[in-house]
Amino acid sequence: MTVNVQIRSMKTRDADKASDLVARSFRRSLASNWPATAVREFERYIEAAALERRVGSHHQHWVAEKDGAIVGVLELRQRRQITLFFVDQKHRGSGIGGRLLHAAERGACFGEGSDQSVFYVHACFPAVPIYVRLGFRPTGRQKTRNGLVFTTLERVISNPGTGG
Repeated sequence: MTVNVQIRSMKTRDADKASDLVARSFRRSLASNWPATAVREFERYIEAAALERRVGSHHQHWVAEKDGAIVGVLELRQRRQITLFFVDQKHRGSGIGGRLLHAAERGACFGEGSDQSVFYVHACFPAVPIYVRLGFRPTGRQKTRNGLVFTTLERVISNPGTGG
């Protein structure tokens, strides 16, 4: 596990660095396999100004920070849907992704008296094995948007407040 990495809530001042990390990771790992319309839509979604607008809205954000640099980003919509989850290439496999996911779980939405909730993600093919390693299971449902096929994966999480 990478030491000296702080996991914390993202602040609006982090938007530029977070956007840069996500854009670099996306271009390196995913963009070449995506249709042009999907790439353009995703690039608009991850612009610093767009990220900044979502901080504090119905989205929650966490960052992994090492020596002042953002090395991981996780965005959660309505406390259940992972919409962004990226770790800098040189820090992959170090446990940062799992730590970001754990931070998001602590902020998850649980119903009144509920001891479980479900996180879900619409993942494109290259990301599916990563989510499976993190405990997500494919639901069998697929979604197509702008010519890109996503697989829906879910992970049941326990409410730490109920001992579940």
